[in-house]
Amino acid sequence: MDAGEAENEEVMVSNEQSSEDSSDSDDSDLVEDVSLEDMAAISKLETDLEANPNLYDVNLQYITVLRKNKMRARLKEARRSMQERFPLGEKLWLDWLEDECAEKRKDVEAILELFELAVKDYLSVQLWMQYLQFMGDQAASADFNKESLEAFRDVAERALTAGGIHLAAGAEIWKTYRGFEEKLAAEGLDGDKQVQRARSLFHRQLQVPLVGNSEVFVEYQHWEDAQKDSQGLPAHVQKGYEKAQAAVKLRQAHEDAVASDKEANADLLAAYMAYINLEEAHGDPGRVTVLYERAVAVFPVTHYLWLQYARYLETHIKLPVAIKSVYERAVRNCPWVGALWARGLWALERGGLSDEEHAAFHARALQAGLQSPEDYLEVQLARIDCLRRKGQAAYAKTKEAFEAAQELLSVYFPDWVDRSLQLTAYRADCALRLGDGIEEARAVWNAALKTAAGRYAETWAGFITMEKAEQNMHEARVLYKRAIGRKLEENGQAVLCEAWVRFEREHGNPEEQLHAELKCEPILAAAASAAAAAANEQAAAAAQAAAEKAPKLSPEEMKRLRQERDPNFKGRKDSAKAEADAAAMPPPPPPSRMPPKRKKGLGYQELPSAKRHKSQDVTGTDAATAPSGSADESTAPVAKADAQAVPMEVSFASAGAQDVKSINDSGETMAATSASPQETQVNGGEGPSGPSGRPSAAEQQFYKDNCTAFLKNLPFKTEEEQVEKFFADCGGTKAVRLLRGPDGRAKGLAYVEFPDKDSLEKAVAKNGVEFQGRMLSIEVSRPPPADKAPRGGGGRGFRGGRAPGRGEYAGGRGEGGRGRGDGAFAGRGAPRGRGWGDRGGRGMGIRDDRVVGPTPSKLPPYHAKIVDLSGEGGQRLRRQAEKNGDTAPKSNADFRAMFLPRNVQKE
Repeated sequence: MDAGEAENEEVMVSNEQSSEDSSDSDDSDLVEDVSLEDMAAISKLETDLEANPNLYDVNLQYITVLRKNKMRARLKEARRSMQERFPLGEKLWLDWLEDECAEKRKDVEAILELFELAVKDYLSVQLWMQYLQFMGDQAASADFNKESLEAFRDVAERALTAGGIHLAAGAEIWKTYRGFEEKLAAEGLDGDKQVQRARSLFHRQLQVPLVGNSEVFVEYQHWEDAQKDSQGLPAHVQKGYEKAQAAVKLRQAHEDAVASDKEANADLLAAYMAYINLEEAHGDPGRVTVLYERAVAVFPVTHYLWLQYARYLETHIKLPVAIKSVYERAVRNCPWVGALWARGLWALERGGLSDEEHAAFHARALQAGLQSPEDYLEVQLARIDCLRRKGQAAYAKTKEAFEAAQELLSVYFPDWVDRSLQLTAYRADCALRLGDGIEEARAVWNAALKTAAGRYAETWAGFITMEKAEQNMHEARVLYKRAIGRKLEENGQAVLCEAWVRFEREHGNPEEQLHAELKCEPILAAAASAAAAAANEQAAAAAQAAAEKAPKLSPEEMKRLRQERDPNFKGRKDSAKAEADAAAMPPPPPPSRMPPKRKKGLGYQELPSAKRHKSQDVTGTDAATAPSGSADESTAPVAKADAQAVPMEVSFASAGAQDVKSINDSGETMAATSASPQETQVNGGEGPSGPSGRPSAAEQQFYKDNCTAFLKNLPFKTEEEQVEKFFADCGGTKAVRLLRGPDGRAKGLAYVEFPDKDSLEKAVAKNGVEFQGRMLSIEVSRPPPADKAPRGGGGRGFRGGRAPGRGEYAGGRGEGGRGRGDGAFAGRGAPRGRGWGDRGGRGMGIRDDRVVGPTPSKLPPYHAKIVDLSGEGGQRLRRQAEKNGDTAPKSNADFRAMFLPRNVQKE
């Protein structure tokens, strides 16, 4: 006798002793030993169950307290009541069977009935093991007669079918079955035939993928060697064993993921579904079925798992008995799901069950506590489907089913409307095909129009569709006329008006079409007006909600925002953030990288070190980088020194006279026709239109585009990529130009071009938004008209340079981004110059004779010295000039001779 058999005998002895101890109390409950607390709890639970016996938790608590106090009569009744309403779990069944076996050892039929009920609810290897143990004990008590052995083997084969291929626990069932047959063979019962039964069980088990089969293989070898007619392991069994071991190895990871110690959560359910997909891919319906059984045992109230399980059986197993069993168990676990009841009704119909069984299942569904009108409707339609398929012979029952369904829905859900028209359209069609024809069908639709469904266009459209299908065009036209006179929900009148006009266009004559249009046009116009008004109200409501949610600015923040938007505000910002940004500016380039000074050319004059006037800045780079008419103080000193030292004719030296004439004639930007190599180097090697220079003629379109925004108050360390990312939600950018000085330092200004107007508007809407710790100023760039670009109104022309030998100042003209401004000074008889400035920046004066000097404001104080050329001093100056090869100084008389007419001279 092995350890398992010894354990079984100990359990039997213990059960017999407990049965003897409790035999006197089987028929009545003794309450003397029950505490007052437990009695109060029992009384309360009984009251709750009397009010509602469908409370699972209350039933469970009631059984627990009764079992604790050994109130066996009430406990048995409570267990029966709960089992009728709910499926019981493994522990509840094991406790119940243990108590019944202890009390009713001789009532074998009752215990067998309990075992049959227990193994139907869920797959439980432990329950099957208990069942086999009980059947083995009964066979032993019957001296292993033929009937008892057949009963045991029948239960054992059923256990193998249910759980014998359970990868993790199935080997326990095989071991119990095989152990029973080995015991009979050892006792010599049936001789060699019994030995062959045991050998066959070994061979079958070794070919099934099971955990622990390697130990069974060793056990089989020892058992086979002990037999007189040892045959060894057949080749086909050896091959099957190797294949099964490979299958175990393939599934081991999935088996570990669904181990019994795992918590029942979403991860475990996902692991089961992955495992099921694996088995379905390998195409073994038996293994798939066992996996579904294991899954629903862990997740019994997951209704879609039951739906998927039943669908698999319907498409692969196709056994009506198995399919019915699954649906019966499914609706016991999830009675509130209408889809399970409806599919169960269809499965019963396909299985050929009688109409009485079908009606009984339908009646149970209506009493199961469905949750929604859709669930009730689905169940009612499934019952009606079965009756309709019986034809005219069952039309009376079909009609009654329709009426019962409508009454039930109206009572349970009085405010619910069947917008899908499943019941109404179905009933009208059945009346048309199986009943009294079109008149009965019209009665169905007219009845529906008198209910709440008549307020919706779908009901009228369904009625009209039936009439059109029957070619009753006149009746359909009458329905359209009735419909548009009703007040329908959700703009239903307009929908039906459009349908009527289309109907008349396709089926009516011109007069009927015109009549429909005249009737429908006012309704459609009113609907369009109402829709527009609703849209405006929604937009206003959305804007108001956004305004209410917008953050409120403090007075200080509003003041700072106004100052940032004011181009005339020049206050210095000495906040800690501005200081931090200034400290983060890149250092000036080392002396070796400083731009070389221009070569001193003809007309060069050294100027004093006094500060220049703002309008004296003559470099195209400095002029281009001052937006909106404001002078920037961060201009590099190197560029200023160059501007002071280089006269304008040097700047035009590389362009030639023809280029300068072209500039003077057309007013184009100087940078478009000439830029010295030094200017290119100052601009960072990007040509005349470098980061801080004015654009070339090819790039002027950038400034003419109306989709450009101008940014102020950018942090100095800002990069172009950061600006592009900042405007990414506005539709992206086409180009970003960060303005920098000649030395490469950032100015905190930028031009950003957007692909379209919408993107620009979204960007401007961000005005005042904080960007890297600063309140960003964003404005639409206002380019000049195409015929005046790039002229500006803020430019002031230089005074004309002082021509050698002449004391006249040439007038200057300033041109920038907003218009033109003439120079403030103009000498008599001197030609007028022309200057350029960027967006109201500093202008440059250019004389027509290409001789430009510094402005008078930058010259040292001029004290005229009167020289008398008619005397000895004048003679000395003349001789000095002739000696040096220069033109002799002229006296006033000489000038009179040059300019005045001869007749005037004579006078």
